[in-house]
Amino acid sequence: SGGGDAWRGSAALAMAKCDLDISTDQPDGIIRTGSGYGGVWTAKDDFESRRRRTKWCQQESVVHLKRKAEPLPRLYVDNRTIIREVVNVCDLRRGDHCMIAINLVRCVSPTLDYLVSVLGSLEVIYFYHHFIMVDDVAYVDEQGIPRTESGSLAELVEYANTIPEALMEVKIQSLGSWRRWPMAAARFLLDKSRCQRSALADYGDTKHLYRVVESVTTEDRQRIV
Repeated sequence: SGGGDAWRGSAALAMAKCDLDISTDQPDGIIRTGSGYGGVWTAKDDFESRRRRTKWCQQESVVHLKRKAEPLPRLYVDNRTIIREVVNVCDLRRGDHCMIAINLVRCVSPTLDYLVSVLGSLEVIYFYHHFIMVDDVAYVDEQGIPRTESGSLAELVEYANTIPEALMEVKIQSLGSWRRWPMAAARFLLDKSRCQRSALADYGDTKHLYRVVESVTTEDRQRIV
């Protein structure tokens, strides 16, 4: 409808304006926006811009990884599914059903993200966020970023959102007007997460990943992905 087109046009204009608010100054003086929703700066952007490294950088020693004992399997909350902590992200393959300890404030603080990850590894947290790997992880680069054999970012598919991106979404839907925030927030609460492809690097502050223990053939992986 004409009204809907006008609203989408206004939202697009608001998003363009919002880009100026969430852009991040780089050491070279060039202003860039992030790769998250509405241009929100994400953990992956930090890693790619070489500001810091992922927690998987410590996995560079192949000899050490081979000597490290594989974690014992654990029982998922349904008391039927077996999961196991992933020792090396390079073992992840497309079609793998993976999860992390659920973190409702992910991307607010790298330290907090890591703390929640550790609590999950210690089995203090028994609830998880699920995702499916889209790519095989071939290697981890010097920044600790998981990459495919071609060098592109290893990706996954998930239903997810973060607090910074959620706030940006409400800001865009409200067209920059505080009077529209209640309605925009209500609209957002009816659809809080998005089905999206994300880079595994976005979880670089969450060291401890888990994978469902199951027998999956090559045909199964093709069908899943």
